[in-house]
Amino acid sequence: MDTVAYLKNKNIKITKARVSILEILIENDFPINAESIFELCRKRYSNINISTVYRTLDIFVKNGIVNKFDLGRGKYSYILKNRGHKHVVQCQICNKKVEYDCVMPQIKEILKKETGFTLLSGELVLNAICDECKNKKDCNKDN
Repeated sequence: MDTVAYLKNKNIKITKARVSILEILIENDFPINAESIFELCRKRYSNINISTVYRTLDIFVKNGIVNKFDLGRGKYSYILKNRGHKHVVQCQICNKKVEYDCVMPQIKEILKKETGFTLLSGELVLNAICDECKNKKDCNKDN
C-alpha cells in the first residue's frame, strides 16, 4: 500500500509521523495499543512524542482508517479497518496468542432476540489458559 497516496486520498495532511504510524498499523495483523505504536515509531522516526501518536490515531479513527477497541480501564487498541474485527485470546501462563473473529455481532443478535434489548456498547473480557498449560497444571494437581 502506498501510504502517502492513501493519506492524500483521505485528505489527511502528510507528515513523517502519520506515514510511520500508518505503516506500523499495516504491518501488524493484531490490534496494537498506542504505547506500542509509539515505541515502534521511535525506532523509525525519533522525533515523535506519545501525544502525536494519540492525535494521529484519533484522526485515523475519525477518517475511517482504523477501528478503536475499548479494552476497559482507559485502555484502547487499534487495527486497520480492512483487517476485519478480530480479537486475540492469550494464555495467562505461557502467553501463547490465538486470533479469532469477533463474536459481538452474534451476541448483539442473541441479546435482541432473547431479551428485546438493543446492545449500545459492550466489553468482552476473556481470561484464558491454553490446553497445553491446562494439561500441565492438571498433571501437577495429581502429584
